[in-house]
Amino acid sequence: MAFNSYAFFAFLVVIIALYRILPWRYGRIVLVVASYLFYSYAEPWYALLLFTSTLTDYLVGLRVHSAPNDQDRKRWLWVS
Repeated sequence: MAFNSYAFFAFLVVIIALYRILPWRYGRIVLVVASYLFYSYAEPWYALLLFTSTLTDYLVGLRVHSAPNDQDRKRWLWVS
């Protein structure tokens, strides 16, 4: 799906409408799912890479949040 195609424009309109209509919490989920759909449309392998990156950064973010000091936070940030 190219950025200058009608399919992308229709996809974008639907996603923006859903994002604006739904409550903020669900709107974020719509954006994440739309990102996965867009990348997997180009190549399914990209969705797996995106999922791995998302999961890694989420888990490291939890570690950064619970780190007792700045030095540990910086170490976890480097892992991400």
